[in-house]
Amino acid sequence: MSIRYNIIAGLGIKDEEWIIDKTLSALNKFCSKIIIVDDGSTDNTENICKSYNKVEWHVRKKHDWRVREEAKQRQEIIDYIKPHNPDYVLFLDADEIPSPNIINFINNIDTSINLWKFPWIHLWRDDKHYRIDSYKTDTGVHIMWDPFNGAQRKYFLMKFDKNINYEYPLEVMAGGCGKNHMAPLNVPLPHSTIENVVIIHYGKISEYFKTGNKDNDYAVMRCFTNKHMNLQERIKHHKLCRSEKTLKLERVNNEWFWD
Repeated sequence: MSIRYNIIAGLGIKDEEWIIDKTLSALNKFCSKIIIVDDGSTDNTENICKSYNKVEWHVRKKHDWRVREEAKQRQEIIDYIKPHNPDYVLFLDADEIPSPNIINFINNIDTSINLWKFPWIHLWRDDKHYRIDSYKTDTGVHIMWDPFNGAQRKYFLMKFDKNINYEYPLEVMAGGCGKNHMAPLNVPLPHSTIENVVIIHYGKISEYFKTGNKDNDYAVMRCFTNKHMNLQERIKHHKLCRSEKTLKLERVNNEWFWD
């Protein structure tokens, strides 16, 4: 199926050889260009990315890995995208892949909407199931996993306007980029949500996550930039947030995946 609009994908990545080929294979089907800003990969990520003609490869300036410069990295992505002047920008992490019906959605998109939020499907244990339970941790944090009943969603697709100076909160060194997550904070209204196009998140089935190493690294980052935090308490927080005491899984919809 041909795509009606010029779509550019923007990805911030680091050490993604385990998943990046699958992601790029999907994006290659409907994006005119894929802007990648790498944050110091040491595996085979670069070679895989450069095997795709649509990939525009950029490498960030080296910095202390404990400083999670997510906002800065995303600002760099949007700055690299600007000269291409696309119709829409699709913001993703390397382990996030949109369902194939995104093509039909974009071809029939309501062009009055400037920013779109999608359900975020967290694969769990394998690529055949996703998590849907909810619970409160021992520290009182509410955890919601069901993407269609209250779980976090993210803004992934933005209508691009060359006259807007898109901005991220660069003071955010650790954690997310603010309320819009993937997208800049100053995208003008209206914003909307789509229900039947989903983003499949593979990160929870990666070895990095399942071993607990990702949570430990994120805890170190948070404590490094927030000196009042206790590292062991932060590690415990992450562990509680992925507890499987109430685990409930749902079978994935096969139509969410590319052939």
